[in-house]
Amino acid sequence: MFSVVISNSYSQTADTVKTEWSATLSMNGLYQSGNTNKIYVSGKGEIKNSGKIIETILASSLGYGESNFKKDNNDFYASLTADLFYKNRWSPFLLQFVEYNFASGIDFRSQSGAGLKYILVQSEDHKTSISAACIYDYTNLTSIPGNSKIETPRLSVRFKTRQKLFSGKLIFSFVSFYQPSLENIANAIFRCESILEVPITKSIFVNAVYKYTDDDIVSAGRKRSDTKLTFGAGYSF
Repeated sequence: MFSVVISNSYSQTADTVKTEWSATLSMNGLYQSGNTNKIYVSGKGEIKNSGKIIETILASSLGYGESNFKKDNNDFYASLTADLFYKNRWSPFLLQFVEYNFASGIDFRSQSGAGLKYILVQSEDHKTSISAACIYDYTNLTSIPGNSKIETPRLSVRFKTRQKLFSGKLIFSFVSFYQPSLENIANAIFRCESILEVPITKSIFVNAVYKYTDDDIVSAGRKRSDTKLTFGAGYSF
């Protein structure tokens, strides 16, 4: 009985999806502990195109931090995904991710691959999915003694959920990635992000964001784990 309810809810939602563009911009400030303890600001943007067959999402983030008026962090990432037959419960996708992280000593990281997504639940107020992909990870660390370029295939497993609570007055989002190396599964990247969002108007919102990263590849002398707690505001259109 439970599975029938989920299936009907998903089918009704999928049939109403139309081709459209949407975008979100946000600015945040946060306290970070780990490699550094500092004041940090970041800007994030996302553009989504939902077509009849393919959904493409381009997202990017740029952050900058200082301690005692001295730069101690600067990070950037951009990702592009193309999800084929995204209205179906099962859908294949392609992905490309690039990253620069001053605090971790990552000069350049690229992750490219393809995988399969499965939608567990989809309705107007609740969407949850899991996905798995095979990716090629290329990481170039800062040029100091003890560092080197690292290339390895990885399995990338993602869990993602977004839930509207209290009739949409509060929105909870969570996404996590677990990426073990296929050459040595003990070497893995784990990332997660939790967001509490409070809509002010149809387009404007305030939020609190918690991020945690544990990276198996960092520059010599740097810590593997970082946490960020963010408070900010954004605009969707």
